[in-house]
Amino acid sequence: RPSVISMSLGGSYSRTVDNTLTSVINDGIPIVAAAGNERADACTRTPASNNGVITVGGSKNGGGMYYNTNGGSCVDIIAPGQFVLGAAHTCQDCTVYFTGTSMSTPLVSGAVAILLQQQSSLTPAEIKRKLTEMCCRNILDFTDLLPSLRSTTPNCLLNVNAAELCSDTTIVLTSTETAVSTFTTTSISTKTSTRTTRLTSTIRTTETSTSTTRITSVQTSTIRSTVTSTISSTTTLVKTVTPSPTSLPSPTPICCEMLSSGSGSLEDDQIENNDDSLVQGIKYIAELVDVNETFIFTDPPNAIQLTCNIPARAGFDSSNPAASCSSMVEDNPNTPSGEYWITNSDGVAVKAFCELEKEEAKGMMRVANVDMRETDSSCPSGLALLTTPKRTCRRLSTTGCSSAFFGTTGITYSKVCGRIRGYQYASPNAFYWFQSNRDYTIDDLYVDGVVLSYSNNDRQHIWTFAAAIDEVKRGVPFACQCTNTDDQLNFQLPSFVGNDYFCETGTRGTFSYNTFYEDDPLWDGKGCGDVSTCCDKGEWFCKDLDITTSSDVELQLCGNENRSNEDTPLEIIELYVQ
Repeated sequence: RPSVISMSLGGSYSRTVDNTLTSVINDGIPIVAAAGNERADACTRTPASNNGVITVGGSKNGGGMYYNTNGGSCVDIIAPGQFVLGAAHTCQDCTVYFTGTSMSTPLVSGAVAILLQQQSSLTPAEIKRKLTEMCCRNILDFTDLLPSLRSTTPNCLLNVNAAELCSDTTIVLTSTETAVSTFTTTSISTKTSTRTTRLTSTIRTTETSTSTTRITSVQTSTIRSTVTSTISSTTTLVKTVTPSPTSLPSPTPICCEMLSSGSGSLEDDQIENNDDSLVQGIKYIAELVDVNETFIFTDPPNAIQLTCNIPARAGFDSSNPAASCSSMVEDNPNTPSGEYWITNSDGVAVKAFCELEKEEAKGMMRVANVDMRETDSSCPSGLALLTTPKRTCRRLSTTGCSSAFFGTTGITYSKVCGRIRGYQYASPNAFYWFQSNRDYTIDDLYVDGVVLSYSNNDRQHIWTFAAAIDEVKRGVPFACQCTNTDDQLNFQLPSFVGNDYFCETGTRGTFSYNTFYEDDPLWDGKGCGDVSTCCDKGEWFCKDLDITTSSDVELQLCGNENRSNEDTPLEIIELYVQ
């Protein structure tokens, strides 16, 4: 009997589970699995890495990739994975928006069910080939996909209507016919009860989505749902969808009512330490294929007309911008990080990257995102690329400071957070002890390292990242000021710096000119000396400003000697404002 197993779950690679999956697929049952949401290679995950599994990555509204989706050669197809409306376990009629490849997976599972209804003799391999032959090619923007995975991830968006042509630039739904599709989601639990229920639901909805799945007309499916000791619930949901004409890039959230699964969270479950339970569950589901009357196609009953009115959410369209990135967190707690429309100080809607997931900067706008470990990253204007021994950004000028500016598009802020990671090159001197009697201003050259500032008529200090030859018990004044181990270090730091600085070394008191010290990165909060109090503050800084401003954040990379004598090339620049 035609069947499909849908697995919205994942974990690290398990040979035991992988062998079981292969056995089930060899018995003729297709398996659809989530690629995962670690922004990593799906080939490192189970069940996503299994060669016979149909592995599903996630797209986002607007025609791009969901930021955290896994990718790589183990991904077979991509389906919508952002703001997918699903059933909530809190009540019979409760719904909630979910994001992730766990949401993408059942869309493809429904497509598999449609193919099997049309031709029940299809093998798992033939189903996978048909899906990839019908998919819309090269219409997704891979900008948000991990750069190292872009070349190996198939740009293949789910499309189940082979008669419809895929445009290179837009997808337009013109059909008004009613379609019925079947979706099945499965989640792991440790419940010990066993129950069998017969469950049928037909629901009419109106669906409009940027990453559109075309669905052909099929019959309503009546499916028996079985709960075992390892599967908390296997809910089969039949939903009637009426496509509406639409085109990119103006997505409308899916508006519908869905049957509550009663299984709690639909997020990915980790399978570590659950291999045996998962294997038993997979085998049990496979055995249901031989149970009579478990999967019966019937004529569709009269559809129940359900309507709903979900108000437009701020931030998703220029006509309805959000007040700030922090309001995006408050109003849309399950929203992933990404670009949204925000109102700036002039009342104009502008696009901004809102960090909505990372705890260190949740609810803040990202203004700088430089990671030179990624091969397609480039240095910001004002800094020069250094390619060996590590890809980093160094000063353009041989002496003095080189500046890079990071704009806020007019969005106001009064708090700055972030992290900067660099490396010691030769012999940086941290704060200049030999000018200890000078009354510094922030416009002076006062440190070897990085200075962050903003402008409020004149330059205002945010944070200093100092690089030193040593940070512990060194009898010369080239150490970090906070060690307090030598009389020569008793001069005061510039008053505008205060305690808003990090200081670290990469060499521990010995150095050579023209040498890049790559073993101990600077300002990562690690490898600090026992008596250092300005190295072990952690990698992230946060500072509340005295005023509210919308000025650019300026980064100065400074050194008072030639770059061959001292430099601090930068690998990571990650800055946020709020």
